[in-house]
Amino acid sequence: MLPERNMNNKAQKGSMAPDFSLSDVYGKKMSFSDFRGRSVILVFMRHLG
Repeated sequence: MLPERNMNNKAQKGSMAPDFSLSDVYGKKMSFSDFRGRSVILVFMRHLG
């Protein structure tokens, strides 16, 4: 599933990262903004199968 993205939100050095939404491995939709104020590590995995 591709992230839902507003193409007007471009990251600029020193600014906040743009918001996006993805489904987790259980199908629950999560948004980057859900973690505002927390440290976040993003890991993108390729689905095999």
